[in-house]
Amino acid sequence: MTEHILTKYHPAFTNQSRYLMLMGGAGSGKSFFAAQKILYRMKEETGHRFVVVRKVARTIRNSVYQQLKDVIYFHGWQDEFKFSESRLEIECLKNGNTLITTGVDDPEKLKSLAQPTGMWVEEATELSARDFRQLDLRLRGETETYLQIICTFNPISKKNFVYQQFYAREPINTFKLITVHSDNTKVGAAFGEMLAEMKELDPEYYKIYALAEWGENSNAIIYDYKIISRIPENVTETLYGLDFGYNNPCAMVRVAYYEKDIYLEEAFYKRRLTTPAMIDLMDRLEISKTDNIYADSASPEKIKEIQQAGYHVKGAEKSVFSGIGKVKEYRIHVVQNSVNVLNELDNYTWKTDAEGNLLDDPVKDNDHACDAIRYAIYSHLGKRKPTIYGHSG
Repeated sequence: MTEHILTKYHPAFTNQSRYLMLMGGAGSGKSFFAAQKILYRMKEETGHRFVVVRKVARTIRNSVYQQLKDVIYFHGWQDEFKFSESRLEIECLKNGNTLITTGVDDPEKLKSLAQPTGMWVEEATELSARDFRQLDLRLRGETETYLQIICTFNPISKKNFVYQQFYAREPINTFKLITVHSDNTKVGAAFGEMLAEMKELDPEYYKIYALAEWGENSNAIIYDYKIISRIPENVTETLYGLDFGYNNPCAMVRVAYYEKDIYLEEAFYKRRLTTPAMIDLMDRLEISKTDNIYADSASPEKIKEIQQAGYHVKGAEKSVFSGIGKVKEYRIHVVQNSVNVLNELDNYTWKTDAEGNLLDDPVKDNDHACDAIRYAIYSHLGKRKPTIYGHSG
């Protein structure tokens, strides 16, 4: 088996620590290896019920579940496993071992987990410390083999609980491995060249995704926020920001406020949405037709079509610098399952000049939810002047 595993991962393949932390840059092969280890254990050991986890359940089919299938076909094991496409589960036919998938945003399914024998948490930095504790508590009891949680992730920010729990100190019963794209002989030279180009364009991105070093995000635009379980009921008003996209994600964010507090919740974040499909999605999500929606004013034809569907949508005020300044006047709270919002906020940074000085323009990349947030807050609250709480660029 080890001849099919990248050399850097050989120590992790045999390791039996409770926590196997696989931190890596982009293209380092960490997720492929995690799938290899779990599927091999399903084949060769008995009494297993593995659980594969991501923050949001709807992201599983096209990410970890597909990765598991890819590994099965890579090794030619397709006659040894049975797939359940509807439940996103896998069974090993020779011994009855099972693998189920779940998102931590599905609390009922988490509660029903019966004696798991191992877990793989993909994109572990998407989870909160509370999410992780709930999973950790379920891995217990006497089993035929060792209990292990495999965590795969990019080192996006030292603010994250993964850094605080596993890297800011030396935890017990933990094996940590760091890998980069050059450890993966399958990734190809062109991928490495692309990452190298990012060294000048976005040094923070290069640090995280090429070097697999923890991000400081010292250029962060909106760095001060709190994660909450839900938006409180006593808000003054609810509105929405909407950033159009097709090949890029179309992002809609619910924005509620009360005095000096802003509450954010991801409504949707999807690619390849036509306007009729977007309207259908808004209907299914029961987006209020009386709440204000502020959308990218560069697409008036889309705004008109949404208006004709009965929604109270209008073109947003799009001043970038002034809009960011308005957002930073408030205390920001983000609902914990707003994965794409949180990811963007952690990576939303100011451009720098050749000497590293901050400029008044954000890096124009992975900012669709951030744009939607700015549209709503600046367009609707631009004339309000709450007390500033020390947020600075």
